[in-house]
Amino acid sequence: MTEEVELKFSFDDGEAVREWLDEHFPIDNDAGGWRTHQITDVYFDTPDLGLEEAGIGARLRTVGSDTTLTVKADIEVSDGLHRRLELEAPATRNLDTQKWPDSEARSRLIDVVGARRLIERFVVGQQRRERAIDIDGTAVIASIDEGEVEYLGIPAGELRHFELELLSGDATALRPLAERIGDSALATNEDRSKLQVAADLVERVARVAPDDTWTDASRKLLRRHLVRMLERESATRGGDGLALKQMRVATRRMRATWRVFRGAFGGRHAFRFEESLRHVADLLGTVRDLDVLLETVDERPELESLASSWRTRRDNAFEELVRHLDSRVYERFVEDFLEGTGARGHWSAGGRARKQVSELAPASLERGRERMLAAADNASGSNEAAAWHALRIAAKRMRYSLEAFREVSEPRAATALIEALRTLQDTLGEMNDASVAAREAASWLTSPDGDNAPPEQRVSVARYIGEAEAAVARARSAFAEAWPPVAGAPLPQIAGAPLRELEAVAQSDARGAGDADDPRAEATS
Repeated sequence: MTEEVELKFSFDDGEAVREWLDEHFPIDNDAGGWRTHQITDVYFDTPDLGLEEAGIGARLRTVGSDTTLTVKADIEVSDGLHRRLELEAPATRNLDTQKWPDSEARSRLIDVVGARRLIERFVVGQQRRERAIDIDGTAVIASIDEGEVEYLGIPAGELRHFELELLSGDATALRPLAERIGDSALATNEDRSKLQVAADLVERVARVAPDDTWTDASRKLLRRHLVRMLERESATRGGDGLALKQMRVATRRMRATWRVFRGAFGGRHAFRFEESLRHVADLLGTVRDLDVLLETVDERPELESLASSWRTRRDNAFEELVRHLDSRVYERFVEDFLEGTGARGHWSAGGRARKQVSELAPASLERGRERMLAAADNASGSNEAAAWHALRIAAKRMRYSLEAFREVSEPRAATALIEALRTLQDTLGEMNDASVAAREAASWLTSPDGDNAPPEQRVSVARYIGEAEAAVARARSAFAEAWPPVAGAPLPQIAGAPLRELEAVAQSDARGAGDADDPRAEATS
């Protein structure tokens, strides 16, 4: 591992910086003049930013046909002077560490990330002009880098870095040079690395914007939820129940994004991807649903027979999930997802691909609200669990749609409706959990396990079913209070979209506004 010492600056005019250097440090023909290179840097990390957390930056740099792995860790940064440890070694353009040649850099990286997968964060394409400079026996390489940062193939902003890297000699010679450059007003000290500068640019462009195409907005959100899914993958395999719950939520949000942005992608790929995502979500959902059931019977010895049956089902479902996560089918799904969200053009464009968010988002939200209102009409006054479950799904999809467009929505209205939907979802979720518990327990009573259970256990399970049905009734009573704030809330205005002139008229409609004669307000049975 070598120690790297360099001065970093940001600038506006690279040609002016070059001219200043040539004026104050004339080119030595023996040392050679300016050399120009086209460089592509791919910065990467684990989904949970394990390298960043360890204080390490990593990239794959490609110049011509050669790719180099670089691993860096800061020692000290002060007034543009960077001292850090650096390892470099040959690598491939693929982020699979197993395909890289053995090296100290590769070993150090693997020590930190372990079995976690590596994913691209962003790409910096740049032109580098560099030449040698001698300062009273101190050898320095001056480089002027000008390029563009890309996130998922989307331009994120320009990067301009001027660097003076110490090759040999006295590092103290760099400070007077930094002062001279500062006095020139051509460049300013930069305490951020290229990785940090690019990350700041990417943080802004990663948000959904009104002028994003339907496809780009979809890819941003899909990538965001993919990263969250992969963050929880390792802990889920290890049996962490909270990680499994969070991984399931991430897959739900991916499915919701795919549904909201229908028409962003097309072709056979879209069908294959949707099917693969549904399969992962279903496997996670089966385990999570059984976890929820088990939480209701834990520490209740009178229900041990029922709990034992559910634990066996949960263990079997978890084994099936892990088998799938370890399979090549799942690995291909993740690889396809990373590739498809990683750059434009990998997936076939759908019929709405080039439409802008500001054009399509308002109608998408309106459709979601209409579906939710229709589901509420169907459920109100009903004792059918399926109708209430359908309302729960419609409300959840409405919330996910709002959250997908939150970054381009009027904040106050968006926040108010999202919070109202959270409260509604909690109520409907309690209702659904209790309904499922009653149904599953009743099914157990008629199963061979139930038939063979001690009579006192069967009596306790019957009592448990009664408790669950009472919980359903309480949740339906609570719905009467949770629904009006949702039904009466206006949809948020989408930035860049035409004003909804009839919004006030629509909201004055008695539909779901909490009027005394609203049948939905009477759903207490």
